[in-house]
Amino acid sequence: KIMERFFYMLPKEPGKTAYGADAVRKALDYGAVETLLVSKPMKEKAVKLIEDAERTSAKIEIISVETDEGKQFYNLAGIGAILRYAIG
Repeated sequence: KIMERFFYMLPKEPGKTAYGADAVRKALDYGAVETLLVSKPMKEKAVKLIEDAERTSAKIEIISVETDEGKQFYNLAGIGAILRYAIG
């Protein structure tokens, strides 16, 4: 469900999504992350992002690569976020 929402929002509300470590880092710095999405194989690389998300009370979802959406997300960036509000 969460991946459906993320992929739906990408083209419809691009300002309220972020993907890739740099874009997600920026969103976390603004406190804008509602839900941090981390592909399971990226979990080791995303430890700092996960810690920062916990500090800002963001939800954290570890995404399996067992589904088509999970594989697509991993191939996109493996790290993404749904934002509370759009950032510039």
